[in-house]
Amino acid sequence: MSTKQLEPAYTFFYAPTKLAAPQRRDAADALAKVKAYAPDPPNERQADAIAHSFSDRLSMLWGPPGTGKTATLGVLALSWLEDAIARGTGLRIGIGASNYNAIDNVLRTCAELLETRRCANGAMHARVLRIRSSSSEPRDIEGVEDIDRWKERGWLPGLLAAADDLLVVGGTHQQLLKLTTGKDTPASQIGAPWFDLLIIDEASQVASAAALAYMCLLRPDAHVVVCGDDRQLGPVYQYKVEDSRSGLLDCIFSYYRLAHQIKPVNLAKNYRSNEAISGWPSRRFYEDDYESHHKMRRLDVKPLPASQPESWPAMPPWSPHWQELLDPEKPVLVVCYDDNTSTVSNLFEAQVAAALVHEYSAMLSAVNGGSVPQDFWQERVGLVTPHRAQIATIRNLLGSTLDVAVLDSSFIDTVDRFQGQERDLIVASYTVSDPDFIASEEEFILDPRRFNVTLTRARMKFVMLISKSLLSHLPADDTIARGAAHLQLFPDGYCSPAGSVDLPYIDATGTTRTRRCQLYARALAVPSPTTL
Repeated sequence: MSTKQLEPAYTFFYAPTKLAAPQRRDAADALAKVKAYAPDPPNERQADAIAHSFSDRLSMLWGPPGTGKTATLGVLALSWLEDAIARGTGLRIGIGASNYNAIDNVLRTCAELLETRRCANGAMHARVLRIRSSSSEPRDIEGVEDIDRWKERGWLPGLLAAADDLLVVGGTHQQLLKLTTGKDTPASQIGAPWFDLLIIDEASQVASAAALAYMCLLRPDAHVVVCGDDRQLGPVYQYKVEDSRSGLLDCIFSYYRLAHQIKPVNLAKNYRSNEAISGWPSRRFYEDDYESHHKMRRLDVKPLPASQPESWPAMPPWSPHWQELLDPEKPVLVVCYDDNTSTVSNLFEAQVAAALVHEYSAMLSAVNGGSVPQDFWQERVGLVTPHRAQIATIRNLLGSTLDVAVLDSSFIDTVDRFQGQERDLIVASYTVSDPDFIASEEEFILDPRRFNVTLTRARMKFVMLISKSLLSHLPADDTIARGAAHLQLFPDGYCSPAGSVDLPYIDATGTTRTRRCQLYARALAVPSPTTL
């Protein structure tokens, strides 16, 4: 197959700096139209990223956690649609990512903006399509057409090839490419000139090969926007990547940034986390260019009586210290303890995590008329842990005393599956303490990007449960050791000693014991008038 047959994908991938100059478009006018009805108009950096999507054939948006990346992409897409209307042309925008959750987030944002535009200025008559396989679960997203690729394969390629429609189309690269092929389609004919604009979201999780597959669906004069954050978790491979080759074998975001020196627009304003939570990522991952917008955001709770509630379960044991650990004035808290026996599950950490969930639920009930907020499991609390055995242990503890539906909820999961989510309170149970086991998975458990994702899921409070043996482990490999410092220096290098407590738990024999724990905390810069 010749490179000519692969254009413009070949040039986009191998020589992006040699792409032909783009058509002239009035980006400022298009963006101004969207600003007039967008509920959250873009800030200066976000507007700059949108402008680059018009002026550059290939542009990159670096979106650290909580910086409004999805909202920016929605305004970007609508700006392109407004420009197409002004020029009297059709437009087809492709939305790609490594998973449907990321794709759905962008499609939902576009649909919401289209509805806002309809109410303000009249309908745009643009369609938002979600292409999936027959085996994938359909999603009911208002304003988004959920389409079974196999059932609708007769007419769908024709719609995507039409020149006069306004379309926003989301799907995995596999499903979109399958629309271009038949049973006997030769490899040289795979692909189709469909998209005028391709947006690849969560590009730090998109393998370079998958991105290239999306690019086989571009029109000759298309633009591509690659947005992500390669300081978060990368693609999941079923093999070990020994040499990233300047990002080629890592992700498409790293590949463009390192191999081709494409400079991204960095979104620096963090709208999610308070200043105490975002300070360490800013220092260690984002070159001090990551600023909290809600600097003093804190848990909205009130003190409870210093006595055991009647509703407290038999396990985990009650302690007045649970309330202390949830002090809103200390948004970051590390609970560190001695142990060297735990591997994939840890009964002590599981009981501490479960106790904090019970206590937080009670504290919220006190400010909510005696009832737990309906969005407690979806928005208020999240538990992150590296191993599924620990997930099961914590779920069993909570499921025995709370609603059985909790057992099936996503409030507790691994870091990989929690990426993209956020909660008011995040409890991170690091679980492992056995020195030999730590050594066997040091590259995994001490991965700096994994820690960055864990910490930045929290809006108002982050509690880390971690053994001293994990914090003091010294990897033999220099690269792993340097990466591990992001996590291992966190208690002493960022937090301050905050005393010690004896926390109760019930061991495997049913005996109630206590374990001395050292506390490290990072407090809010200015205390509120009322504190716990």
